Amino acid sequence: MINIQRDVTNPPLCLETEKKRELSGKIKDGNYRCDKVIERIKTDFFNKCYICENCKPTSINVEHFRPHKSKNIDLKFSYSNLFFACAHCNNCKSDDFENILDCTNTNEDVENWIDYRIEPMEGVKAEFSISETNKNASWDKARIEETIKLLDRVFNGEHTNIKEIESENLRSLLIEDVSIFYQIIRKFSKNQYHSAEQKEHVDFIKSEIRKDSNFTAFKRSIIKRSPKLKQEFEKYFD
Repeated sequence: MINIQRDVTNPPLCLETEKKRELSGKIKDGNYRCDKVIERIKTDFFNKCYICENCKPTSINVEHFRPHKSKNIDLKFSYSNLFFACAHCNNCKSDDFENILDCTNTNEDVENWIDYRIEPMEGVKAEFSISETNKNASWDKARIEETIKLLDRVFNGEHTNIKEIESENLRSLLIEDVSIFYQIIRKFSKNQYHSAEQKEHVDFIKSEIRKDSNFTAFKRSIIKRSPKLKQEFEKYFD
């Protein structure tokens, strides 16, 4: 997960229309997934799931960050509460995680308060822990732990047979991506005297740590764990 900046001051008009229709009783269940909402959140979240960060997921959900339990119509139609998620992550989260960090809140540094790790080899699990180097007096430890619990379920889930398979498939994509990233980092570290090739390596690394890249938090964590790489590339985090 990484922090996302989004403008929620001018929500799509269709949300208010659907909300009024439901309140008036004209329809039983207003549509919070209206076309303009899908277009906007796709752009807001770089067309990738905000939880697992898999780019261009094939199964798209408009997810309620805070569950709209007991028919809370304000939460149901609040644009700021609608997030872009894949079906796997949405189902893993369900209504079980009401106290996770909000990646759209600039005061909640989801990327730096959590360490993201996975070894580039098949069969290993993803690891998540509270960052010891980014402790902050303002953070809520309970919410960080809840977020880690969700990430662990998403990437390592074994709570159902189907979810276990989905998590294995997701980890395979992650491991493949991280393996390539490590290969280029090694070439970058060894190839300092060949300027043309080095530029290609630098450009590749920069492209992979952008917010619209696959699994950005994992790749940025790799960069942050190396003082040399951190000095070279942290300035490109945006």
